[in-house]
Formats: sequence, structure tokens, C-alpha cells
Amino acid sequence: MARSKKTYAPGPRSKVAAPPADLAVASRCGQVSASSLSRPVLLGIILCIWLAAFLRIWGAMDEFWMDEIWSLLLFAGRANSPLDIMTAHHDNNHYLVTLWMYLLGQNQSNWTLYRIPSLVAGIGTIILAARFSFRWGSVATVAATVLTSASYVLICFASEARGYALAGFFALAALLALDRFLTTRSVVANILFAATTILGTLSHLTFVEVYFALCTWSCAVCWQQSKTRAKALRQLVGLHAVPIVAMAVLYIIDIRAMKIGGGDTRTIEDVVISTLALTAGALTTNMFLQLSLGGLVFVAAIVAIVLLARAGSTLWLFFASGIFFAPMLLLTLHPPELIYERYFYVNLVLLLVLLSYLFSRLWELRPAGPIAVVAALALFVAANGWQTFDFLRVGRGHFREALELMLESDPDQKEIHIANDGHRSRPVLYTQFYGRYVAGHTFVFDDLGPRLKKFPEWMIIATGEQPYSDSRDLRFEGGNGYYRIQQVFPYAGISGFTIAVYRWQDEANARPGP
Repeated sequence: MARSKKTYAPGPRSKVAAPPADLAVASRCGQVSASSLSRPVLLGIILCIWLAAFLRIWGAMDEFWMDEIWSLLLFAGRANSPLDIMTAHHDNNHYLVTLWMYLLGQNQSNWTLYRIPSLVAGIGTIILAARFSFRWGSVATVAATVLTSASYVLICFASEARGYALAGFFALAALLALDRFLTTRSVVANILFAATTILGTLSHLTFVEVYFALCTWSCAVCWQQSKTRAKALRQLVGLHAVPIVAMAVLYIIDIRAMKIGGGDTRTIEDVVISTLALTAGALTTNMFLQLSLGGLVFVAAIVAIVLLARAGSTLWLFFASGIFFAPMLLLTLHPPELIYERYFYVNLVLLLVLLSYLFSRLWELRPAGPIAVVAALALFVAANGWQTFDFLRVGRGHFREALELMLESDPDQKEIHIANDGHRSRPVLYTQFYGRYVAGHTFVFDDLGPRLKKFPEWMIIATGEQPYSDSRDLRFEGGNGYYRIQQVFPYAGISGFTIAVYRWQDEANARPGP
């Protein structure tokens, strides 16, 4: 028996925006046109985007950190063809970024060039967020622009050569493409949806959570709008056949054999709470503050989803799936060996867009609503601004300065020996990259063992500890001396390492013998 087709009343034609698929929400919040945004508001949005671009470019001028170096040297550097990149079998290999590095080559004098795709995607994310929120009115448009522009997390990952910023950009691009398809059934929109979902998956594999939400939403809307099940099924096959096949091929050639890189072990609960607090701009180990801010963000998201559902929009299903259900399902079915806040980047982007809708609804509660919205956005900007300022001031670490510190002690020494304390991956990888920028010097790592005839003059420790508190001397069996800390180079935020430089102190006024 054929089901009745749900009717969507067409809105007024606009040269700027096509009618959205969820017209029930558009009519409830006030469908906007280009003329409904005043010139000061438009200028403010443009200024906000320019300022956001400036902050991201500033962050991109900072030093490379280990994950970026890893991709450049071990994946792009060792690839003989793009196929090698697609079959590297490692989770630190973000396909599109590694491909960009491969095309540029390893020997760029300015490593900011490797970050260009992330910079473009990071700025584009702001524009797409504003474009999507445009359906909910001018308040939502402004709120989405401010939230995505000021977010420290978005600034950080838009300024480094990783795949997260690209995944966030393609998540919103795919959402807009699907929205257009569900409204018009356009072949072009269908092709754009397939392309953006494939590119999103190649940006970072966490994009599959967004794709799950897109599938859920498209199934719900096609089921409502189609007269028969067969017609709904045909539309869904046309939408999802190509992306699913592409993901299946990627799984076969790479994902199923993928290895996980090392890192610090953390619990899922700790990272989830930290991510929610970080959304509000708080990077802290204070559990009370984490729970308070994280709980506030969680409640705000739930309220926004409920309001969307009560307004008659099927978008509530997309946001609930993309922000909550998909990560919960993935964490339950396949608990990760290691987990970090950055793994929830795409979910955080969707959350910021969702909050813009909440602010648009809150604005309607006169007279207190506008005051609350302005105050909330101001607090968001202040909290994230403080974290961003600290990040831009301190950076991701200063390994190049650590090498220069060692050279300053004896500029004529051509071969610098550094002790390997058994955790050689970080200092060695850093040195392989930054050593090329210190001309005329060679850096050699010596293993500390019984066959060592004399202890190297230097030792470097790269750690995630913030701040670095261990100032004790380091002693090793067989040595007539110890390593004393010389200088600590800190880092700020969620990307980077603290670099601690130690120097050998000979207690017997002579270097240790065999």
C-alpha cells in the first residue's frame, strides 16, 4: 500500500540560498534572504572570518610537531607513488594530507606550505557553517560564524598538517550537498555528495561517524517524501552506492591491516569529558571544572536537539546521530587502543553548528534572550581566546631551538652526540626533520648500553607533560657523572611536546671510560 507523501511548502525564491530540506524549521525560525542581513551584520561576519583566517595563519607559522613530521618523513617521504600512500597501513597516515606532502616533496624550506590544505579547509569550515545556519536566521548565522571562528580546537587543527580540518570541512560540505539533494533531487547534488563523502573519508577516518549520521538522516527524509518503498530505496541507492563502494575498497586495501601508532593511554570517559569542556574553551585537568563545563555543553546540545525535533525538523536525527549516537556506537563496537580529544573533531564541528540553532531560539525569548546570547558568545570567545593566545604564544614545542642550544655551547663542533635513553622515536624523528635546517652539523644518537665507551654530551626528552616538573639529575649505570637539565622548552594546547635538554656533567673531570 502506497504511503502518503509529505508535502513541503515551497519558500520564496532566493538567488543566494535554495529552499532547505527542513522547511518546517525554516518557517519557525524565520527564513532569511540576502536582504534580511543588514550591512553591519554582513561586514561583521566578513571581519570575523578575516580575523579567524589571521589566527589560523599565525598558528600555521609555528614549528612542526611529531605527528606532522611522522607523516612527512615516514609516509610521504617513503612513497614511490600515490598507491603507496593509500596502502601505508598506519593510523597516522591521513591520506589527503600525506598526498599533498608527497606532491610538494620533503625539502620545502618553509614547512607552512605543508599546512595549506588545512588552512584552506579551516577557513572554509567557518563559511560553510555560516551558510548552513543561514536557514535558521541572522542570529544563527552570526552565532555559527563566531563559534567556529573563535574555537581554539578549530584554530589549532586548521593550522597543522593533519587531516582533521579537512574532515570537518567535508562534513559540512556533504551535509549541504545532501540537503540540496533532498530538496531538489538534483543529479549535481548527488555527485557532490558522493565526492565530499569520499574526500571526507580520505581526510580522516573519523569522518565515518558523520557519514553514519548522513545515512540516517537521508533514510528518514527519503522514507517520508517517497510514495513507495521502492522509490525511496532507489533514491538511497543512488545516494550511497558510490561512497559505500569506495569505503569498502579503502577498507580492503588499507584499513583492515592498519596499525596504531604509540601514545599515552587514557580512558574513554576522561577524553569525552575533556572534549566537552574543551568545546567551551577549557583545557584543564580540574575535574570539577571539566564536569561543570562539559555538562553544560552536553545539556545545551540535548536542548537544541529537542527543540529541532519539536519544530518538526528531521535534522534533529542528523545531529543526534553525528554528535552522540555514532561515536557511542563506534566506541562500543570497536574500543580504540588509544583515544584523544582530536578524534572527536568532526563531532565538535557539528556541535558548534547545532549550538547556533539553540542561540537563534534563545534570542526569541525577549527581553532576557538576547542578553543571554550575547553573554554566552562573549564568554565563549573569551575562554577560547585565552586558550588560543596561550597556544600562539607558546606553540607546539621548540625542538629547533633545542638543537641550536646545543650548538651554541660549541659552534665549531660538527658532530653532536645525543644519548638515546630507550625512547628514541620522538627525539630521533624530530632531529631527522630539524637537522636539515641546521647546516654544517651532524647529529648522532648513541644507545646507552654496556658497550658505550663514553657518554654522549647531550640528552633530549620529548614528553607530553605540562608543565615539565622533573628537574632531577639523570644517572646511568657505568657512568662517572650524570645528566643535568639545561633548559625546558614548553608547549601549549593539545598538539605538541615539552622538550627538555640535558647535558653530561663529569664528576671526575674526565669523560667516562668503557
